[in-house]
Amino acid sequence: MMRTLYVKILSCLMLVIFPGALSAADQPSAMLYSHGNAMLNGASIARSSAIFSGDLVQTTKDSVANINATGSTVLVFDDSLVQYEGSKVKLEHGGISVSTSELRCHRLPVFGPNLK
Repeated sequence: MMRTLYVKILSCLMLVIFPGALSAADQPSAMLYSHGNAMLNGASIARSSAIFSGDLVQTTKDSVANINATGSTVLVFDDSLVQYEGSKVKLEHGGISVSTSELRCHRLPVFGPNLK
């Protein structure tokens, strides 16, 4: 009797937890590496951090940051604000350099208020 209760509780927990873990695996992500004082969503990061779609990366006047996503690398120049959106990057202000591998089918587009 105790074993069947345990199995039922465990089954219910797996029904709740497992689908949530599967949906988290589908979110685009990248690694952020800072050189100097960079911020992720307004909080200072020490050296590196995982970033997800919608995250804001900001550099100060004496720092730069690298965003390494699958097939693309984005160098965020000093005094810049960039929003990582998974398959694209939004430049709010400042400057960036984007490098994309030739093997990747889709390029990483960049857009922002002053870009055409």
